[in-house]
Amino acid sequence: MKNKNDHIRLTGSNGNKASIPAPVTLVKNSAKSILMHCLENLFNSCDDLFFDLSSRATSNTEQNLYFESMRELRIKKAGALSSFSRKVEEHFDALNQPGNTAPKAPPKEPRGDSLSLVQDDDIERDVAINSMVSKARGSNQEALYHLQVRLDYLTNNRSIDSDNNPLDPQQLCNNFADVCELFDIHIKAKIIIYKQFDRLVISQLGKVYGTANDLLINEGVIPKISHSVAKSDSPAQPETSTANNDTAPPQASAEPASSGTQFNELSTLLAGIRQLGAIQVPNYNQYTANPGPQMSNHELLTALSNIQVEQTRQALSAENAANSLHMFVDLILSKSNPNAPQSVQQADEDTINLVAMFFDFILDDQNLPAPFQALISRLQIPVLKVALKDRGFFQNSGHPARKLINTIASTAIGWEAELPEKDKFYLLVAQIIQDIIENYGQDESIFSNKLTELNEAVKQYEHRQALIEKRSKQAAQGKAITNTAKALTQKTILDLLKKATLPPEISQFLIDHWQAFMVSTFIKFGKDSPEWLDATQLIHDLLWACQTQQDAKSIARLEKIKPALMARIEKGLLHIITDDEDRLQLCQQIHQIIEQLQSNKAELNIRPISPAQAQELGHTPGSGNKNWKEMTALERQKAQHQALTYEFIKQAESIAPNTWFDYQIISEQKTVRCKLSARIEANDSYIFVNRFGFNILEKTRKEFAYDLQQKRAKALESTPLFDRAFGNITDNLRQLGQPNRQPTS
Repeated sequence: MKNKNDHIRLTGSNGNKASIPAPVTLVKNSAKSILMHCLENLFNSCDDLFFDLSSRATSNTEQNLYFESMRELRIKKAGALSSFSRKVEEHFDALNQPGNTAPKAPPKEPRGDSLSLVQDDDIERDVAINSMVSKARGSNQEALYHLQVRLDYLTNNRSIDSDNNPLDPQQLCNNFADVCELFDIHIKAKIIIYKQFDRLVISQLGKVYGTANDLLINEGVIPKISHSVAKSDSPAQPETSTANNDTAPPQASAEPASSGTQFNELSTLLAGIRQLGAIQVPNYNQYTANPGPQMSNHELLTALSNIQVEQTRQALSAENAANSLHMFVDLILSKSNPNAPQSVQQADEDTINLVAMFFDFILDDQNLPAPFQALISRLQIPVLKVALKDRGFFQNSGHPARKLINTIASTAIGWEAELPEKDKFYLLVAQIIQDIIENYGQDESIFSNKLTELNEAVKQYEHRQALIEKRSKQAAQGKAITNTAKALTQKTILDLLKKATLPPEISQFLIDHWQAFMVSTFIKFGKDSPEWLDATQLIHDLLWACQTQQDAKSIARLEKIKPALMARIEKGLLHIITDDEDRLQLCQQIHQIIEQLQSNKAELNIRPISPAQAQELGHTPGSGNKNWKEMTALERQKAQHQALTYEFIKQAESIAPNTWFDYQIISEQKTVRCKLSARIEANDSYIFVNRFGFNILEKTRKEFAYDLQQKRAKALESTPLFDRAFGNITDNLRQLGQPNRQPTS
């Protein structure tokens, strides 16, 4: 019986590297079974949907579009299923091949017949795919991460990531997009198919990932997930997890106890730079060459403790915090004899300089608001003491001092306040730092205690923020759906009325009453619902009924549909007009007008829609986009300047929710810090909130992409502060260690 804490690693039978491991084969077969069943449902659903849409089409062109799409799906369904299955097989087979790239689709033939950088059809398709991928990854983040780690552990020849995981949403959506290329259908029909794929297939990925992880766990493959599971060179050697949290994905759980750059590596880099001699490291002081006697590590720690409260009781501003750590050390070393300051051990010198570089990075970090830069800089002596006592501090990301600073930095990323002294979070952090300065001697438990205190406050703060953000998102979604419903309803009615001549009473009925009913129907049931299609079809039927019919066949058809038409109108008005008498009177008026139009017993004022009625339906005289030939030279230049490259459209689509931005608002001539809270699908807009969760900015996809292109929206780093800082420090030291190289900024 397998121990559930043991990790096993398997290869193909008989050591054949061309065969994928047996557990991976189980995952492949299980996933294919679920996916192919979902695809069968998808094609059946699309067949029914296209048939329904074709029967409700408002024109021959639209009817043919849906009918041909239905016919194309029926003919090529078997080939599409086979193609999708084969592509999934290919991605799994590629896991045991050298390299890190998954099978790629052959490049498409470029088309140069458009002024656009990217074909509209391609943009529509890729926008739909990116939306599905983003939503699927967000919904299945933990399960997908666990599956990726387990597949990575089982494969020898490549590292598994989102780019080559056969079951990653990106691969599955790309597979399906390639399959859809088999269908010779209009992009409008393809978008409908993509929506059904999202609804019937992508929504089932949680089941796919859950089953896959269960199969691998039953096979003994990493029953408990840690953040980083090292690949073993020998498949026979089991490995155990060391994470305290064995289920959370990397961004949601505790950091591993050991990660980051080791002190020995950093010391080696510093030694190499010292040997070069010609290159000076910014803000690097050499203390080992001081003429005085060497100060021991214990003496240095004691001296730092003695001046800790005295020298750091006053808050440091961002302007005077630079070089203050070296100032403290210089003061300590020169205290006995200012003319012959004491030296220190090489390891202590390296530690002092590395800590000084870390705080230099903090003061240059644009992600951290200046008031918090100054607050954290007050911890220079406590952090130096921690590092001098424990060289592993630079590697140990689980150290409470590091976690405390990381938590302050991550929570403060969206902070904005004109009066910091009145901000509760700022005052809490200031008090925590002051307590550490005044009370930290040798016992490092103070960092753990203060971290617990901070985490409790952050938890409450994030809970309140999440509630407000949820309400902001719901309000934005409701507003977007209402606006979309109103805009589509107005366009639908306006397009139909512009082609008709009607009694003004009928036109006004559609504008005043039926428009409200259609908006309500859209909000409740959606654009593709039978209810919306029926509401739209009623306008077509009413307009036809209001035309004078000449031939006997048309007159007979009118008499046949008239009762049903009036019943449909009355049923719709039940949702709009609550007064029975008013509703009955309106229905009788419409019925009488239709009767009068056919009997010619009364003269009716029949005319096209008036300009005032057109404005009631959202039409603005002179509005509309000019084509390229109609534009002036200045307008063409402006249009080219504002043209979006596809790179930024893709970038806008790929940015994950909860990403913080420095966002420049041109109209108000200011820059705000805001978080991408949600993307509203109803109107393809992006909602940004402040740190309290209130909606402060809303952008369409095109506007957001354009702001990214113009560098008005700059994403802030979400990597923990210590990791970013020492990654930067290490890179700089490596570059300085090479001749003729300058450090990175």
